[in-house]
Amino acid sequence: MNQVMTIEQVAEFLQVEEDYIEALLTSGRLPGFKLGGQWRIRQEDIAVFLQTKVEEQQKAYLREVLKDPKQWASQLPQFPDFLKKIEEEDFPDDSFGKFLQDGWNSLG
Repeated sequence: MNQVMTIEQVAEFLQVEEDYIEALLTSGRLPGFKLGGQWRIRQEDIAVFLQTKVEEQQKAYLREVLKDPKQWASQLPQFPDFLKKIEEEDFPDDSFGKFLQDGWNSLG
């Protein structure tokens, strides 16, 4: 059976304020349920929440890095086969490949 935790336990585990956990529960961003008028949070829901937060931060970082062609283009020479494809392929205008190609060509 999946274990449940209180707001206090989750706050201590994540090293955040209890009010923050309660706000997450109230908004629905962290799944939970009330039992006897007190919030309970399943450990598996905490794991999913944390994984989602990590993925959101990774995507935000990637979006930020992709804004500057000099940052990501400097890594392309490490992948010669991929770079060759970027240089030679005819990508559709709104594709990610075209985005990379335009960024790479803008450095040249």
